[in-house]
Amino acid sequence: MRFKLTAALLFANIAMFLFIWYLEYTPALQSQSAGGMADFTVLEISGKTIDKPRILKFENNRWRIVSPIDWPANFYALNRIRNQLEFLEKETCFDISEIEKHGQSIADYGLDDPIFTFKYGDGKNMRELKIGKNTPVGDKVYMQDVSNNRIVVAEKTLAENLSNDIDMLRGQNIFEIPRFEISSVSVRLPAGDSKTPLRSDLRRIGLVKDGQDWNFETPIVAHADAGEVNAFLDMLENVSVRSFAPQNAVNTGLDVTSLPASVTIQGTNRKQTLLLGSTLQNGTLRYARLEETPTVFMVDAAFFKNLGEIQTALRDKAFLKFDELALDEIDIASPSSSVKLKKIKPGEWDAIGKGAGGNLETVPADFAAVNSIISKLKAIRAAEFVTDAPGDDAKRFGFDAPSLKISLKLASGAAQTLVVGGEFSAQNARLLYAAISGENAVYGISPNLARGIPSDILSCKTKVLGALPEKAEIRGFCLSEIGGRNLLELSCPDNDWKKALASVQDFKRASASAILAGVKKFSVLKYVDSAFSEKGVDVGGKHFDWKYKLSAEIVMPGTGGNKTQTRAWLLSGREGGRVQYGASPEGGEVFQIPQPLIDAISAFTIESAPPEALNIPAPAPLGENGKK
Repeated sequence: MRFKLTAALLFANIAMFLFIWYLEYTPALQSQSAGGMADFTVLEISGKTIDKPRILKFENNRWRIVSPIDWPANFYALNRIRNQLEFLEKETCFDISEIEKHGQSIADYGLDDPIFTFKYGDGKNMRELKIGKNTPVGDKVYMQDVSNNRIVVAEKTLAENLSNDIDMLRGQNIFEIPRFEISSVSVRLPAGDSKTPLRSDLRRIGLVKDGQDWNFETPIVAHADAGEVNAFLDMLENVSVRSFAPQNAVNTGLDVTSLPASVTIQGTNRKQTLLLGSTLQNGTLRYARLEETPTVFMVDAAFFKNLGEIQTALRDKAFLKFDELALDEIDIASPSSSVKLKKIKPGEWDAIGKGAGGNLETVPADFAAVNSIISKLKAIRAAEFVTDAPGDDAKRFGFDAPSLKISLKLASGAAQTLVVGGEFSAQNARLLYAAISGENAVYGISPNLARGIPSDILSCKTKVLGALPEKAEIRGFCLSEIGGRNLLELSCPDNDWKKALASVQDFKRASASAILAGVKKFSVLKYVDSAFSEKGVDVGGKHFDWKYKLSAEIVMPGTGGNKTQTRAWLLSGREGGRVQYGASPEGGEVFQIPQPLIDAISAFTIESAPPEALNIPAPAPLGENGKK
């Protein structure tokens, strides 16, 4: 019993499957028998207002217009016609024999002398539609399906699409190869102005794609700017025909013997070459044709005007390339100084060079300064491509005695050296010659590079002169005149600085707090290339005495117990509002202090030395007659 039930259910499922297949397959058969809409490969459109029949064929997986011009067809226009033809079977229709029974003929529907005739099929078996009058009611049109001897009441838009101007049926763009498929670009240009050029007179500019990168392969081997190349290709893909030339056009400059300029793009297993001929008299249009077709047309001359400049316009201007994360060493040398920056670990560098005393020193580098140097090197761009064959002109470019030399070494051991030479003028600007050591290309770069990258150890040295450990305690600090009185003295044996600062006048409390912060982390604005002296500092031919002293008593934690030490800094007077020099007797550094600390110290030093003008007594009051 159970087996019979299973067999019955299986038979019912098979029957249901066959029934569903029949319902879906039958319309498809009917549709194919009705005209083979899915497989037609030839379209022919003729009519009273069409001089020459429009013939379109589906070849090599795409539609082309073969008459009255030879040109790629508009995919969207053809697809729209195809969709409307596929739905034609669903439109209202009646046999011609039916209208004849009622005393009518095809002339009553305007089909004896149709406005347009449309044929479609595979070239041998063609289905014919004749388009007649508009229907009295509704936006419809009468069509005669000659193959089935019937009249179809179809949407008027189908007739409009079939009768469109040829410009609506042709493809808008010249190149058919999709943008993402392009793997190489080649531009061929006449090298001279000869009216009868030889093949040897032509020069070629070639680019090839390597992954996501683009490179020039001729006339030089160099990196191209992928962004610029992509933008150029986008514009090239959007170049369209402005108009078609008449068949009897002369002096187009496109015959084989003239060797016209050309642009070739290579895709996957196919390529297209656009030949560029003569420019028309008004200078805005230029004759052109595709190499594989005889159709001559006009394009915008302005786009192709500067084809000869793409060798520099598309070239990669970032010629100094390196991975900053893999960078291990930076050697910077100028005629007067040099410094080596060496990575200790990520975020930590050492600077090695000669200090103020002339001795070789190794000091912690300023991480912000190192990042700034790397950023400036990454931002170097060629403002001018001077030459790719310098020959023996190193002296002319100043490379025999460079103004700056920067060597980069990566963790892998790879290295490259940037050499910067002398100045020259180009495009109303001053530039510096530059080159990568061992390479032929010479570039022009902005002089800002030489001014912005330091080559001495003092500029690269960390700006934090001393930072106290987190558990260190400041027991007190004092700002005093050298050999004179104390200007600010605070002690804090219990480490409660909020309470200690409360004793300072309200309008000076913020300045005192800023000085305390400076003691905890003493930073400098920049170092001065001068040896330390107890008497003062000499800068720019001037001598500045030490006028003030900032000292602090600090308890430092240690494994053997806490230790108390005193730190002190000598300070000059404030010079011009923005400059105040300082020195650390302990380390021998001479420097300028930053503006916040200058302002904080001035709150206590200006009042202690009031201007001399304030010591002048006030004038006597005037009497009743206006006299003293």
